[in-house]
Amino acid sequence: TDHTFTFAFCRMVKRAFSGTNIGVQLIVVLALAFASGGFAAAALCAGFIYGYNEEYLILIPVIAVADLFILFIVLRQTARFNTIVKAVEGITEGRNEPDIDSRGSSALAKLAANVNQLKRGVKASYSSQQKSERLKTELITNVSHDLRTPLTSIITYTDLLKQPDLGEEERNDYL
Repeated sequence: TDHTFTFAFCRMVKRAFSGTNIGVQLIVVLALAFASGGFAAAALCAGFIYGYNEEYLILIPVIAVADLFILFIVLRQTARFNTIVKAVEGITEGRNEPDIDSRGSSALAKLAANVNQLKRGVKASYSSQQKSERLKTELITNVSHDLRTPLTSIITYTDLLKQPDLGEEERNDYL
């Protein structure tokens, strides 16, 4: 399971930093979080050297674990955000993207659910538009055919009526 966790963590880090701007912002935020943890650990070490009790040393790994937990949460949310951004880009480019994971009740889960709903609406609208275009083409074809048949007869009889050697009785029959 360690390998799976490591692989999932690395994949999450890659997705989290796929958006350059937000990735740079995250580096700054995480650097500040780890720096604050480092300063706290340094203060605890200095306090230990100058007379604090040994019980305070337990705070150093607690701070390190807390920083790792913060890193994990921030990377997971960033990865989720970047997944949503990539899906929206795909939808705007007309690609049929798979649904985004919308489990949970966070703002990103709600955003993912809304993007999924929009995607389904766009797909239904596109399908409706294609059906409408097909029906329009069929209507034009049918109307064209329905108009062509009587027009052909009218044109033929008109051409016959234009003949100069046509008798009066034949002209009346053609009319």
